[in-house]
Amino acid sequence: MHRVMDRHQPASFDYELLVDRGHVLQGLQIFRVPRTVRPRDRAILGFDGAYLTVEAFDQMFVARATGAWSGNARVSATFVAALKQAVPAVDPLVLRCDGERVSIGTMRIDCEWQPVSETLTRAPAVRDWVATLALRYTMPRGRIVTQGLAKEVADAEHKLSQLVVRVAKSLGPLGVTTQDVRSLVEMRLGERYGGRQAEGAAGNTQSVAWMPDPAHALDITGQAATVTFGAIEIEPNTEMTPRLHEAMLAGRVQDMLMKEDDPEAALNWAVRERFNPYGLTGAIPPSVEGAGVNLLAAMEGFLQQMGILTSKRVMVPNRDDPVARAAIEQMTFEQWVEGVTPSES
Repeated sequence: MHRVMDRHQPASFDYELLVDRGHVLQGLQIFRVPRTVRPRDRAILGFDGAYLTVEAFDQMFVARATGAWSGNARVSATFVAALKQAVPAVDPLVLRCDGERVSIGTMRIDCEWQPVSETLTRAPAVRDWVATLALRYTMPRGRIVTQGLAKEVADAEHKLSQLVVRVAKSLGPLGVTTQDVRSLVEMRLGERYGGRQAEGAAGNTQSVAWMPDPAHALDITGQAATVTFGAIEIEPNTEMTPRLHEAMLAGRVQDMLMKEDDPEAALNWAVRERFNPYGLTGAIPPSVEGAGVNLLAAMEGFLQQMGILTSKRVMVPNRDDPVARAAIEQMTFEQWVEGVTPSES
């Protein structure tokens, strides 16, 4: 039997995470808990090396965390319901598991611990950041996400953006702009690694552009184009789930952000001028690193309501959606932000 208990935890645990309380509060704020939690309802607590993932009731949120958690803890979904009612006041939150019980603050609950293979949880060897950038050209986006490389790629892109800004400032007197430098870098990366992506496509790993069914979207654009904000690239014949779509769209948002001349300024504008006034995120902008994941986690409920995020399982066809392809290739971060938060005028 799974039950939530209010008692002091033992002194030692096998696994422990220090979790950002603000992220947990944001995630729980939009997390929809049914009035009645059934005995068979389960929640899964996982960790990818940088973020705690909490999945229950076909929803998921993430929170930045540090520590050791080499597996998944399956608990009764009453744990999430209880946490939503009363989040411990300490920051960071301390989440522990001894293989049989999970605890946070004074709450404890029985769990089923599912260890992940050591080969999957072992810290990867330090990769040259330029080689990490090349993953965008040599590996489908879906594989980057499913293999847990999204944060590594995002970190490399952030480092590239900082370097591009510094170089552009140095060459400014010669009329060289940030976009000039970025275009040159992207062209060289494409020349160097683009051929490998073509080889991968020949091996039947070419991705297709996909977006949710427009029939299930609320039209906030006036042009029946709301679902284009949920367009992603994914391998054909993939079973698309709400969790996978959220992860893939987070990657696309991160990619758009990193293409801005000043990603940090663009993110600050998005949160302060667009998202926060609509009550979609907290008042403090998340860091550029992992911004896509943080924004999608905070806005999950809203984006599903709009039909931008899928709320059901569907099979991705083996052909490209031309409307989704155009959105992926042409839409900027600013356009995405303004599109998902239309003005009242």
